[in-house]
Amino acid sequence: QNFSIINTSRGKSSGTALFGQLTWTMAGKTAVTIGMRYDHEKKDQSARSEFQHDPDPEPQVNIIPDTSAQAKFNAFTPKISIAHFFTPRLQVYATYSRGYRAGGFTQLSSDPAQPPLYSFKPEFSNSYEVGYKSQSVTQRLRLHVAAFYTTVTDAQVPTLVIPQAIIVTRNAGKLESKGFEIEAAAMLLKGFEVSWALGYTDAKFKTLKLLSDGVETDFSGN
Repeated sequence: QNFSIINTSRGKSSGTALFGQLTWTMAGKTAVTIGMRYDHEKKDQSARSEFQHDPDPEPQVNIIPDTSAQAKFNAFTPKISIAHFFTPRLQVYATYSRGYRAGGFTQLSSDPAQPPLYSFKPEFSNSYEVGYKSQSVTQRLRLHVAAFYTTVTDAQVPTLVIPQAIIVTRNAGKLESKGFEIEAAAMLLKGFEVSWALGYTDAKFKTLKLLSDGVETDFSGN
């Protein structure tokens, strides 16, 4: 006999945010900017899983009965930057910012390591960047150079669950990313500009451990 497994999920989310930013200019050449953001998010989700004999349209058995969960996430994310202007067309800068991605709930799955409506935590990042920007007196030439370094903790990693072919999300590790960017542009004629850009990124998981069918696999270094 043929049968189907029917998973039904309903979700609701709401959020509020407060943010502000101030800039101080010292001696007309150095600007310090400080910003702060506060996020609050609330998520509600309910789910159930039913077994159905085909072609009977009525479910026969509740595999997972009505299940509901609620989670709240809060985060303060600051930002600070310092820029020094040697001339109006030449500056160097450094910035730090903290990023945030709210948590949530996983889907229903048959993986024994994945309880129904299991909540995963927020993901946080710390980003650092230094750079140089210049422009010629005639404004025909521009050059931007930047280097960055980012770390991510409690990285939210989507994982494919077989045989249901659904994706669940878990906090699975720590991520590190670093690199640089170079941009140059030249206006050769009025209305005709040539630009060139180069970017390099080296990103890898410092730690990455995933569960599948109750077995933990270490993917650190990828």
